[in-house]
Amino acid sequence: MRGRDLRLVPVAAAAWAGAGAAVMLPQSARWVAVGLWAAALAFVALTARPRARRRTAQALVAVGLAVAAAAASHVALSEPARAAAAHLAIGGGRAIAVHAVVVGKADRTASGDAAFDARADEIDIGLRQVRVAVPVVIRARTQPDVGARVVASGTAFPAGAGERAVLVVRAGRGLEIVAPPRGVVAVAARLRHGLAAATGGLPQPAAGLIPGLAVGDTDAVSAELDAAMKASSLSHLTAVSGANCAIVVGLAFGAAALCGARRGVRVAAGGVALAGFVLLVTPEPSVVRAAVMAAIAMLGVLLGRLGAGVSLLSSAVVVALVADPWLAVSMGFALSAAATGALLVLAAPLARGMARRLPRVIALGVAVPLAAQLVCAPLLILINPT
Repeated sequence: MRGRDLRLVPVAAAAWAGAGAAVMLPQSARWVAVGLWAAALAFVALTARPRARRRTAQALVAVGLAVAAAAASHVALSEPARAAAAHLAIGGGRAIAVHAVVVGKADRTASGDAAFDARADEIDIGLRQVRVAVPVVIRARTQPDVGARVVASGTAFPAGAGERAVLVVRAGRGLEIVAPPRGVVAVAARLRHGLAAATGGLPQPAAGLIPGLAVGDTDAVSAELDAAMKASSLSHLTAVSGANCAIVVGLAFGAAALCGARRGVRVAAGGVALAGFVLLVTPEPSVVRAAVMAAIAMLGVLLGRLGAGVSLLSSAVVVALVADPWLAVSMGFALSAAATGALLVLAAPLARGMARRLPRVIALGVAVPLAAQLVCAPLLILINPT
């Protein structure tokens, strides 16, 4: 690995630090952004000097400060609307009704409820209707499809620091599905239901695991199986990540190549397949990282510039954090980036070392999961210290 392949790593780290600081201290996000923009401009001025030494290093510092400032600015621009919603008179168990559109698939909580992300546009507090535009988490007994419009009646409380959601809504008085998904979102919902129906006749645990392995749909995974997978550190198998995106994009790219398509058409086919797959599985943190990285890689193919994997990963992290700074405190995003970085940096050296005592194929097969496990272990301990 050449030194220039690692030049974007500090830029990605700066974006992560800036986004994390702004997300954890949203009231100070504007001042964080202003300070970072000022520092970036100062380094730009230093780089522009005719006889400036170490111009490349100064330019990288300027870029790192700029992307960190962009992520902090995103948080600062969102803060007024988020603060207004968080300070509504909804405390003390007051009954409210939240009108929202479902934007994330449901996950089962310890109490058996379904928790899913939604985008709220109106909150009814008594006879008062308040227009909002903030993300929320809704907990209910039913699991609506992504894209459905719902009204959650119950109580709410502010989400914790660093959470993307502003409010957590408990639909104790019921969840009404006002309108089903429409358009391509409805097609994706039908495909997910079709896969679940096609595997429903299989014996357990296969019936529940296949949709989870393919598209991350864990609705049919029993509570006992879920607990067993977590205890054995296998729960990541039902989380869609880069492997799933690589298979889908590779199949589309290869099919177009077999048809004799030009490079631009092959890239377009891979891009369409990637967009459709992200829509199908919903944009979870690991999927966002993998999708952005794949999109940047395909752009490199289109331009004829195949960049190093670490550069692609760093670019993907920067783009994802600027677009969604709350990913900076997402454990799923951190695990995805760490595992991918480990495969790019550690897998080959580990395989070469073990190949001295083992057959090369076996050494490589062991090195890949070992590299990921070594780097992800500190993060995994935070999730489950067993």
